[in-house]
Amino acid sequence: MLRLRLFLRRFHFIKHIYAFFTRQQNENAYVRVIFQKKIKKINTLIYKYNMAGFLLERQKIYLITWDDIYLYYNISNPSETLGDGQGQEFNIKEKATQFELFLLSYFKDKGLTYFDIGANNGYYYSLKVAKNIEKSVVYAFEPDQKIINHLKENVSFNKLENKINIIEEALTDYCGTALLTKDLGASGYLVVNKEEKVSKVEVKCRTLDDFVQSNNIKGIDIIKVDIEGGEYNFLKGAEKSIECFRPLLLLEFNENLLKRSRASQNDVLNFLKKFDYTIVSIKGTKDIFALKSTEFEIIKSRYDIGSFELL
Repeated sequence: MLRLRLFLRRFHFIKHIYAFFTRQQNENAYVRVIFQKKIKKINTLIYKYNMAGFLLERQKIYLITWDDIYLYYNISNPSETLGDGQGQEFNIKEKATQFELFLLSYFKDKGLTYFDIGANNGYYYSLKVAKNIEKSVVYAFEPDQKIINHLKENVSFNKLENKINIIEEALTDYCGTALLTKDLGASGYLVVNKEEKVSKVEVKCRTLDDFVQSNNIKGIDIIKVDIEGGEYNFLKGAEKSIECFRPLLLLEFNENLLKRSRASQNDVLNFLKKFDYTIVSIKGTKDIFALKSTEFEIIKSRYDIGSFELL
């Protein structure tokens, strides 16, 4: 046994020496061999575990999701984060959520103006809306520099630049600057308590009402808000726009996260009820959506809303 170990050590040593001289003589040939071995291992994993595929394009990797959207998949740069859909590599069998199906079918032939507040890398739902609804215009708000490059790459590579407008700002209840968590990436949030012990970075912020007025926005059909507890403050800064356009609202609805901004679920509900909205929770999630009560009655008669629950 000892002799065998000594032989193997010598064998590995010889292999390293051979590889060194091979590399010295032909760098390209050496790299090609290493690359082929790595690709073979990856391909074996994809086949064995039925994972999603990927595309290697101009030194960049894009994950191909189950619904044929390409997500920039840079995991080697610590200054960036993958964002939404980052677990898609193991979700090749994933299907559209009940809300997704409703959203895409209800607005399919109508067209829509969609505001995505906390767009992240765009997967929920800027990219889906822009790709699947022909007559759509998307405004994607994302202030976090750790993820903005992924959002831009995803929009560009999916050829959706003419439909998705990227705004590198946070939306809240005032205009100016705000403190954003520095290192949390997809879980980042605006810090209300300046004494909170978390790394922060200053970002631009404004209200939705200010953006609408400044850009002469004529209508909004859907607003999705997922900003890790800042939802109530966003609503306060969007009051005029909500009153004017009465859009469908999809909101993260998490009591623990809302406490970060000194708000609560009751604050959110009371705000929405002022506008005669029907409020519905989406089972299995911490999300709610709200829409005009008259419109909800129409939807209820046409769509399966079994996974929705009235609040």
